[in-house]
Amino acid sequence: MNKQNKNICIHVCDDNPVAIEKAIKITKDLLNEEGLAAEIITYEDGNQFTERYKERKDELLILDIDMPGKSGLDILKEFEIHCKNNRVILLTAYDNLALQSLMYGPFQIVRKDLMEIDLEKAIRRFLRIRNEQNAQLEIKEDGMQRVVDIKDIFYIEKRRNYSYIYLKDRRCVKVRKNLRDYEFELAGKGLVRVHAGYMVAMKYCAKIEKGQIVMEDGTEIPISRDRKNMVKEQFMISRRK
Repeated sequence: MNKQNKNICIHVCDDNPVAIEKAIKITKDLLNEEGLAAEIITYEDGNQFTERYKERKDELLILDIDMPGKSGLDILKEFEIHCKNNRVILLTAYDNLALQSLMYGPFQIVRKDLMEIDLEKAIRRFLRIRNEQNAQLEIKEDGMQRVVDIKDIFYIEKRRNYSYIYLKDRRCVKVRKNLRDYEFELAGKGLVRVHAGYMVAMKYCAKIEKGQIVMEDGTEIPISRDRKNMVKEQFMISRRK
């Protein structure tokens, strides 16, 4: 189940009008194909962006790295608290600047001469992550139907015929359901079966040591021996998101 947001707000900042037009066309065509509505706001340069930008809850930033005056990299530094890696796409005409930008985080980088292919891929990745973050899980607790945001699930523990869903705010929901069912239902949504008795949200894992996952709050969760390599691989992938 997914929550449907009415509009995505897309900010496009580039001092080249041709590049802006191309980015808008690629973005609109893709969103139309996906049946999504969007508000697209354009900026002529970094200074105008700084003056007019207002953060939105559901947004994507497409920034030119190479602008004179205030560049896309300057914008990232200035709005460091606000800008999340998975909702920033950087445009560049130069490989060396693309490499320099990696110092500021694992942002998606698109060469302007490859925009038709790579910008579409970058936007699709943004939409995929957005869908994951907005996904919900329907559960039945004490005979009552309720909904839990998947992004708020910390880990799930199996005990006898019940699954205990631990949430980020430390609440626990007891559900009469097999963990294997959740493994199937939550596939590809950031939760990984690390043990016969546990599924874990990899983004909340702080580290792996001594055959265990250590969660952000210090909770230690065992890793099955036959799942050890897979869990390490999924942990590394989660670090890159």
